[in-house]
Amino acid sequence: GYYYSNTQVLGITGVSDIEPSHINGISYVLKKDGTVWSFNDTTGNMSSKAPTFVFNKINIGSVIALTASSEAIVALKADGTVWDITNARATVVSGLKNVKAVMNSYALKEDGTLWSWSSKETPTQVNGLSDIQSIVVGNGIVAALKTDRTVWTWGNNSYGQLGNGTTTNRYTPAQVANLNDVTQISTGDYNVAAVKMDGSVWTWGKNNYGQLGDGTTIDRNLPVQVIFAK
Repeated sequence: GYYYSNTQVLGITGVSDIEPSHINGISYVLKKDGTVWSFNDTTGNMSSKAPTFVFNKINIGSVIALTASSEAIVALKADGTVWDITNARATVVSGLKNVKAVMNSYALKEDGTLWSWSSKETPTQVNGLSDIQSIVVGNGIVAALKTDRTVWTWGNNSYGQLGNGTTTNRYTPAQVANLNDVTQISTGDYNVAAVKMDGSVWTWGKNNYGQLGDGTTIDRNLPVQVIFAK
C-alpha cells in the first residue's frame, strides 16, 4: 500500500534484512536469529490507515542472506546451501553447495566460481570466470570483481554500461577496459561504479543526468574518473 508518514511496523523485531514484495505481493524479513518471516500488507492500496501486517514464519533456519529476482526469493544458509522460499515455501536449490554469497539468481561459491539458475533450471557455472571475489547485479547487467582486482561484465549494453568500448550486448563475461586495482563495485540504473585502491572512483554507462560525475551528460562506454569538487 501507499502511506504518507513514517509508521513503525508492529509485530516483528530483531530484523537484519528485508526483501520487498516482488512476487504475489509477499515480502520477506530476515531476523538476526536466522529465521525468515513472510508478510503482506492487509490494508490495501492507497490506505490512509497505518499498515497492518500478518507475519508468518517460514520453515527454514540458520539463514544468513536473502536476495530476490523477478522469478524467486532465495535464502542462503550458514551451511552454504541455497533455498528457494518463493510463496513462503522452502525448497533447496539442488546442485549448489559451499556458497558464500547470493545475488539475484547468481550464487558465488567458496572456490571463486559463479553459478546461475532460473526457477525451472538446474544451476550452471558461468563460463570464462574464476577467482571471483564479489558480484553485483543491476538492470540487465552483471558485474564481477576478481581477486586480481579486474572487473568483468555481461548483459545489456545499450548505454555502454559493460565498459568495453561498445554498446553491443554480451552474453558471456568480458573484462572492463582500462580498469585495474579495483577494490569495490556497484551498479546503478544502467551504469556501474568502481573504487580503486588509490581511492579514486570510476564510472561508466548512462549519464543523461550527469550521474557518472565526470562533468558531462555524455554516456560512457569506457570508465571515466569521477571529478570531485575541491
